[in-house]
Amino acid sequence: METLKDLQRRRKDPSDIFVEIKKMTTEVQQLRSMADDSKSEAMVLAAEIEQVKASICTAEVRCIAARKMEDAARAAEALALAEIKALVSSGSSFEGDTASDGGGVTLSMEEYFKLCSRALEADESSRRKVENAMLQVDAADDSESESVKRLEDARVEVEECKKALQEALRRVEAANHGKFAVEEILRRWKSESGHKRRSLGGSPRFKRAAAHRREDSHATDMISDASDRPPKPTLSIGQILSMKLMGPDGYDKSVWDDKTGEIPEISLGQIINRSGVLCREDVAARRRISGKRKKFALTGLSVLLAKQSKNKKKRESF
Repeated sequence: METLKDLQRRRKDPSDIFVEIKKMTTEVQQLRSMADDSKSEAMVLAAEIEQVKASICTAEVRCIAARKMEDAARAAEALALAEIKALVSSGSSFEGDTASDGGGVTLSMEEYFKLCSRALEADESSRRKVENAMLQVDAADDSESESVKRLEDARVEVEECKKALQEALRRVEAANHGKFAVEEILRRWKSESGHKRRSLGGSPRFKRAAAHRREDSHATDMISDASDRPPKPTLSIGQILSMKLMGPDGYDKSVWDDKTGEIPEISLGQIINRSGVLCREDVAARRRISGKRKKFALTGLSVLLAKQSKNKKKRESF
């Protein structure tokens, strides 16, 4: 419904749709670039996480080694204490024997303190090593958790970019549908207007008006031609009789010239003499034609008689 309302609102100005489509395409390109950047950042964070995991593994190995060293130091301390106790016990027993016997060997306090200090130093060094290893493990855990957090943030950003991209694509698709709808409306309007124009042009009223206009223009042209054409001169009775007697071929057109417009004077005697001459020429032509026909008939008759005589002679010879 909102799309239809927008189409009805923007039907008068389709250029807004094209501007909005351009804006949406730019937004889509920007969102795609942001998504690509987020993907690259996520890949970098994943690589950092792998490095942190490797450092955690090394720290764990170091911690294990430190614990083993601590165990060894404790064992050495226990051994030193056992030796001290053995020496003390051996000295006390030796003193008892010497006291009973009247002589013996004693252990000085300096040697005793040296042995105790060595045992304490070994214990302290092992503890320091273990603490350093634990600190490294804690730092690796902290960096891993931070990398995991950054990776989660990057994933959330990628999801947001995808959602924004889908929304922009949906808006672009809606704008394209609106564009197609506007184009369809314009095409229908053009076709309807053209159909109306053709129907108006083919209506009987329009045809009668056009025919009336053509007749008026033709009549106007005829009137203008008649006004432009010079008036023809009238024919006399002698010219009319000469045209009827002589015919179209025998009539001398030079007698009356349209260009000059002069009417020559012809008498009735000239017309009669001219008709008599034409009659005599016609009689002479007919006589020539009849003479030729007679000659042709005689020639054909002589040829026919000659053929009959030849055929008769051939029969008699046989």
